[in-house]
Amino acid sequence: MQAIPCALADIARSPAALDALRIIVDRVHVVKTAVYLLCTQWLTEKKLTPETENELVQLFKNAFYVLNAPSKIHSEQQKELKALCVVTMSTNGLSSKWVKQEARTFALTAATMETGKINAEPTVMLINKELTLSTEDLILLLPDRIFSDMKTSRREIVDFLKRFAKPKPKKIKLRVKLAEARKIYQDAHNLIWNLVFDFYVHPFNTGKEFQSNIKTDGENCFLVFKKKNKLCS
Repeated sequence: MQAIPCALADIARSPAALDALRIIVDRVHVVKTAVYLLCTQWLTEKKLTPETENELVQLFKNAFYVLNAPSKIHSEQQKELKALCVVTMSTNGLSSKWVKQEARTFALTAATMETGKINAEPTVMLINKELTLSTEDLILLLPDRIFSDMKTSRREIVDFLKRFAKPKPKKIKLRVKLAEARKIYQDAHNLIWNLVFDFYVHPFNTGKEFQSNIKTDGENCFLVFKKKNKLCS
């Protein structure tokens, strides 16, 4: 695997695609900051310190869902968090995978590395705008106009992706068949990323296989590649 840094503007397929990606980054950053603030407020109001990383992870998850004002509250902590909320916001498009990943980051941020103890007031100053974006996240977060510009729709893209499940090595015994299945899976994801990226420019045209996720802050990004499997070349 190789992570290649580049400017988002150099690989975006159009100004509209670049704007869409920047808007996604800004929106996710607002949600993430709000969750951190709500968690910090709860820790301060309760005047207690979670004893484990898992407790911090659960706090982040609860704060995330409470921000979206769910009609059903399932735990005492969610009730307390909801009582602290002064605003609500839409978290539509942010997958459970994203929540889990950011919850782990929050837990690590709140931990004091030198002592191993939990800091009861994790600073929001440590929140950066960088986010990891997967194919599924991209589909959910892109504006409708990007799909219409490419003569398709979000529903069509979702249905298309469902046809190409990630191959499971345990179910595909032959190495050649597994490599072929992985290539089909990767090609399907690349077609979706083609909504926003120009696959004819560097580094997409260097003979390596794009791994269908990026880390970006809206200006720069890291693209993950691996060498193409010779069995399918």
